Amino acid sequence: MNQNSNFANSSIAAHGWYWALASSELATRDKKEVDIAGIKVLLYRTDSGRVVGVTPRCPHMGANLGSGTMESDGIRCGFHGWKFAHSGEFMGTGSGDLHPKSNCDLASTKNRPCDHDGLLKQDSKPRLRSFCVVERYGMIWIHTDHTHREQSFPSFEGFLEADSIGVPGKPTTRNCHPTLVLGGGVDEEHFNFVHQKTTRLTGQLRFEVKRLSKSSIAFKNVAPMRVTGLKGRILSALYGKVLHYKVTYHYASTAFAELGFPWMPLYCIFAYRPTSSGTTEGLNIYVTRKRNWGVFTFVAKVLAKLEMAFAHSILAPGGREDAIIQDRLQFEWSPWAFGNPSFSTFVDYVNEQPSFKLKN
Repeated sequence: MNQNSNFANSSIAAHGWYWALASSELATRDKKEVDIAGIKVLLYRTDSGRVVGVTPRCPHMGANLGSGTMESDGIRCGFHGWKFAHSGEFMGTGSGDLHPKSNCDLASTKNRPCDHDGLLKQDSKPRLRSFCVVERYGMIWIHTDHTHREQSFPSFEGFLEADSIGVPGKPTTRNCHPTLVLGGGVDEEHFNFVHQKTTRLTGQLRFEVKRLSKSSIAFKNVAPMRVTGLKGRILSALYGKVLHYKVTYHYASTAFAELGFPWMPLYCIFAYRPTSSGTTEGLNIYVTRKRNWGVFTFVAKVLAKLEMAFAHSILAPGGREDAIIQDRLQFEWSPWAFGNPSFSTFVDYVNEQPSFKLKN
């Protein structure tokens, strides 16, 4: 471990899936620009309902494509009419030319090659950088590494996204690096000290760790319930006298948490995206299963809302406590910071992830 690593580095963030917008915020033929750690992406929804993500500036002269027009097979710049396919490929100029003309020899003049974010200089024709974009759990997500087109989006184990309902909470801001926020979910020392309302029921957390892939790691705690008082007896009955708590990290950008009811498991996604200043924009997404009960489907919808409200009641208080601490953090590397085994494992995992420099 060293201070040049990804963890808590105010100038670096891990490449991964980051939330952009709620699906409901982007209508058909609508265009919106988002910024993730200085990486600007123009999102638009095609006639078929697909969401596309490209760099927002035209490589011709830098006009913003948000002012352009949507067409069935691409987007056209509003400045000179250059058109690009949804994949970013150049399709033609406003006059219909398939090969844009150049009136200067960049190699023999002092003119610099165009350095707009949208131009890939190694190509013989201009094109836009396109990003891998998916819609999951009611949100639009972007993978920041545009050089890798196929990136699998994570899911809960044995839980198909198509069978779920995802409801995002309110976005929050934390005055520290995203990895410091994410790591709190498996910091045993912090959890056992700050979140004693939970540990009174279960005893101190001790995580079992399982590496799932280079990009994913799971922390699991299974503990018998301590039955004390009315609340303890109720929760003990609901949980079957055993509390399951599992957090799976993907790409060091999201945490998929599962709270164990044998008959009604609760799910939540903790999604944190970095800003160019090194702070964090966070979002909790509460997830439950769809139920088709015919004429009684309305009952299933009511139950789903109750499940999410219950998950929020468990998770929100801890989040408020953490927010006060995280907003005042001034992390510095020291040998004392990593005595906690589960937290040290998390830090090592973060440092193995591909990363990029934050853009101011």
